[in-house]
Amino acid sequence: MFGCSAEAEVEIPEHIRNLDNLKVYSEDTEPDSSIELIHEVTLEVPDSISRNWYGNYIPHSLWLTGIEITESGKIFVGDSRAYGIHVFDIDGSYLRSLGRKGYGPGEYGGIGNMQIVTDSLVVFDYVRSKIVKYSLESLEFTEVAGVGADPVNLDEFEELSGWFSSYRMLRHDGTLLVGFMEHPTDARKGAPTYNLNQDRPIKHYFMNQEKKIISDKIFELKDREDLVTDVDGKHLFNLAPFPFLDRPLIAISDDDYTYTNWTENFLIKAYDPNGNYLHAFYYPFQNKPLVRDEVTSLFNKDDGWNWDLVQHADLPETWPVINSMRADDRNRLWISTNIDKDGVYEWWVLQSDGELIARFQWPDNLIVETVKNGYAYALETHEETQLQQVKRYRIEMN
Repeated sequence: MFGCSAEAEVEIPEHIRNLDNLKVYSEDTEPDSSIELIHEVTLEVPDSISRNWYGNYIPHSLWLTGIEITESGKIFVGDSRAYGIHVFDIDGSYLRSLGRKGYGPGEYGGIGNMQIVTDSLVVFDYVRSKIVKYSLESLEFTEVAGVGADPVNLDEFEELSGWFSSYRMLRHDGTLLVGFMEHPTDARKGAPTYNLNQDRPIKHYFMNQEKKIISDKIFELKDREDLVTDVDGKHLFNLAPFPFLDRPLIAISDDDYTYTNWTENFLIKAYDPNGNYLHAFYYPFQNKPLVRDEVTSLFNKDDGWNWDLVQHADLPETWPVINSMRADDRNRLWISTNIDKDGVYEWWVLQSDGELIARFQWPDNLIVETVKNGYAYALETHEETQLQQVKRYRIEMN
């Protein structure tokens, strides 16, 4: 029997119950606190600055690459469509933008995530495979590092022979968490390397800014699920993650603890800053039934590819349990879940060991992106126009 109380036994999938240091919570667990999020500031970019902040069903946004906040309250918003980072003061007033598209110092081919590391804002350019640094004090470009795609010591890892780095995430100590895959997604039906609807493992390692792998394998995750069908001789598939398909989630806390999830279950695994597995926790959860009409409503009829795909493909019977996962500056987890109620997510705020702190329901057009200094920064999508805004909410917890 697994659990935190003497209640009835919980049925747990075999691949979960065999985990070391697993803590299973009751589905009837109640939070210790209540929580309220109070809107204070909306971050606005001046009309003179090109902005294209619009939502998307894949899964919520394609422009926002991250939000970082200094201890003094200065706010950085990564904007992949503007190839830059927008800077705001603590009161939400706009200060300036950093970066632009290009090949030179402080210029980008594509903006990935960013982190504050000591006295610098560190930004990862996933197209040029380089790291760009700015001074937090002067906001001036200071350094570029790690230009190039392949780790310099890749041949020292036999298990990665022929593999490639598929994505990288900056950590707060300046190193990167790197995922390696054997093959890219190959949708060429009949090709020897066709791999849709197959398990595509992603092996994760730490790498420093000199492009050297500095760890053994930390963990392995599966790549996102695929939706596949054939319509009028065309082989259709999802070009990006869909919110109703299971996918891997990774959250990294400010002190570089890492948390992973496969969205099918409310199972979270925790790793220390050195990549050592610590524990896992699990909550039984009733998956929300998936209805084709609800899924179809996420797409525009003018988008013939995706419209035909969701109309004809075999869909899952249920939604994923977890929609998003964030780690805050107090090593707590903010997790949004899909519940059987239209227009809302149910958010869970958890201690790092899984203990439930608070739970609240929020409109599903509001997604918490970052929690720091007692504030939650959320991305709000206007339901009709799909225009998005970044809003700051003061957190009150009782």
